[in-house]
Amino acid sequence: MSDIDFEKLAHDLGPEGPGFAVLPDAYPEGNLVELQDELTNPELVWRQQSDVLAKSGRIKQVFSTFAHKLSQGDQAAIAKMPAFAAVAEFAAAQIASPLESYFPPLKTWEADEITAQKYPGITGELSGHFDLERHPGVIVTLNAVGTGILGVESRLSPHYITEFLMRPGSLFVQRGPGLFNEELLIGARMRQKHSVSTTDPAGRTSVTVRANNRHTEPIKGFFYHNWQS
Repeated sequence: MSDIDFEKLAHDLGPEGPGFAVLPDAYPEGNLVELQDELTNPELVWRQQSDVLAKSGRIKQVFSTFAHKLSQGDQAAIAKMPAFAAVAEFAAAQIASPLESYFPPLKTWEADEITAQKYPGITGELSGHFDLERHPGVIVTLNAVGTGILGVESRLSPHYITEFLMRPGSLFVQRGPGLFNEELLIGARMRQKHSVSTTDPAGRTSVTVRANNRHTEPIKGFFYHNWQS
């Protein structure tokens, strides 16, 4: 696991930064191997996602999900998946907590949901989109299995896309609403528009951890295996 430069990470997430950071090889290798084993368990029930319409247009979703609500519903399934649960613990203890001194709202940040997204080889993708406004503070995504390309739109220009190769262990950390006073942003958006595609013939799987400031409300078209949809 590489050391995380939190001063740089805070700058990247702050009003003068791009709004995100890619941290290669940031997740502990031992935890990653255990997580990969859990994500390939044949008993895991995946749900195929469908394309959706959003304010930004049609979002293409070629992947399936295993989503678990951490603040609602039966927790028996995740109790049997310690490596999966450890990603949420890592996001809270190793990302959000060290950033509290830079962004005081993170003192009350709690992981509300954890979602694995499994993309088929080559054809797997998620077209350009913004994460929902209900996900505040920071959003942490771990590339767990396989490789893919993350494309992030420039904070100032919607026509400039920066691409990153995501390998197993890489983290994508985004800022969310409420991280700081949004009036400090000049000519830029709080949330970053981003897309992902798969470059690995065997497919890829990511795991995302989010807080939720509307945690009792279901999300239309999104399904948790342990809670109402």
